[in-house]
Amino acid sequence: MTSDLEQVESIARAASGKTVGDELAFTFPEVAEVIRRCTGNEIAVLGVEVFEVLVRTYRHSPQRHCDSD
Repeated sequence: MTSDLEQVESIARAASGKTVGDELAFTFPEVAEVIRRCTGNEIAVLGVEVFEVLVRTYRHSPQRHCDSD
């Protein structure tokens, strides 16, 4: 199934890969531009997950990056 993100070519090209859950993954700081492109294409971004990239895998960062807490 193709997501809304994958249907917008400039957003799909900005992806650095896919997650285990088959979602597009973006690097920082490129993700900020992707969020702007999503807004311009009326795609809501409800949150961002932050991962620390390791040599062979990735893991979820223990730091919280949300001002609403």
